[in-house]
Amino acid sequence: MSDTAIHVPELGDSVSAGVVGRWLKDVGEAVRKGEPLVELQSDKVNLEVEAPADGVLATISVQEGESAEIGAELGRIGAEVPQETPPAVDPAPETPLAPEPALPPTPIRDVAAKAAESAEPQPQPPPARPPRRAAAATPARAHDAPASQGVRLVSPAAKRLIEQYGLAIETLEGTGMGGSIRAADVQAHVGTKGAAPTSSPRPRAPARGGAAADKTAPTAGEDRMQALTPIRKAIATAMTRSRSEIPDAWSTVEIDMSRATERRARLKEEFDRLSGVNLTFLALFAEAVVQGLRAVPKVNSTWSEEGILLHGPLNLGIAVAGPRGLVVPVVHNAERLSLEGLAVAIDDAVAKGRADKLVAADLQNGTFTINNAGALGSIYTQAIPVPGQAGIVTMESIIKRVVALSDNTIAIRPMMNCTLSFDHRIIDGAEALQFLGTAKTHLEQSI
Repeated sequence: MSDTAIHVPELGDSVSAGVVGRWLKDVGEAVRKGEPLVELQSDKVNLEVEAPADGVLATISVQEGESAEIGAELGRIGAEVPQETPPAVDPAPETPLAPEPALPPTPIRDVAAKAAESAEPQPQPPPARPPRRAAAATPARAHDAPASQGVRLVSPAAKRLIEQYGLAIETLEGTGMGGSIRAADVQAHVGTKGAAPTSSPRPRAPARGGAAADKTAPTAGEDRMQALTPIRKAIATAMTRSRSEIPDAWSTVEIDMSRATERRARLKEEFDRLSGVNLTFLALFAEAVVQGLRAVPKVNSTWSEEGILLHGPLNLGIAVAGPRGLVVPVVHNAERLSLEGLAVAIDDAVAKGRADKLVAADLQNGTFTINNAGALGSIYTQAIPVPGQAGIVTMESIIKRVVALSDNTIAIRPMMNCTLSFDHRIIDGAEALQFLGTAKTHLEQSI
């Protein structure tokens, strides 16, 4: 059987590449289909790529910290699963043995007794991770490599552990291919001597601001270069693409949130009891956006040279400030959800985004985006449309203001600004205001 390639999967809309954060297996280590194999990072998501087949990790093509395009090959899985090496035994005699006649099956208790007897001279430390049984079961494999071999292969994960515990490579026994040292070998070695680092760890580079760093650490008022993270690079690429490709325009309306505030107060306790989530203004706003998209389908579309693609499902992207930057998880088929369903879906999307727990499926196929800038205190935002979408709408802070009513009286009302930034190739101003007017009416009149 031929090797099986490990490819970079789709990582979300408008994402073209990912960065290898960490390999979870070493070369030569057994893997099972569906088992997490490598961690990928993009501007929107951290993703564990699963093994596409059983076998051994034969090659690693993209190292930790390197980037790879969608569909690129990360490595290959060999077809054969390595078998556990039997315990070391005395060398066979020089003279060949005569064939022995077939014997009746050995009683189970005799097999168990022999296994226990052979295991007594070599007590084994507990394995560092359950799947890596071979590392604990084959302590003699380190001697498979010739003693005169000048260079010993060490996996990246093992190298980090060796530095952490201040170990000498020559004191370690490797169980990888050709005697290479794996992370499990280091963990097993440390386990026999206690889990704490050794008393003489290998020296590390001093931290910024330490005594040895005084010559290079920036002083007050001094410029300092901050390296670009993958997420910042991707955001810059997407925003530059949007500005260069989309002739965007915008419109803003004021919304009286009095009815929405009363509705939320009336339903909040019931929502918490039935669904366990908080009924937020964002969920109420998303319900109004769905009504607007139904009234003006062109707002839920994509521009192409062949024509305007009107999307069937209303897949709402919810902009979230995650720990690594802006992410946009998607609430799929929002038109099918009740207010309670929207509240639960949005609560889950926001929680996963803030905890950096999103997977690729959470970010794909968005057709329209909501930016809840008001959650951070904004009162007016002109957002940039997401490439491939016709528009993005902002929900700003709800602020009590003095307003003039239709009967020429004045009152203090909770007011909110709402801005639609849209692709002017698809949407004209009248359609933009029809969308905003529908959402405004829903929030002001729903009870």
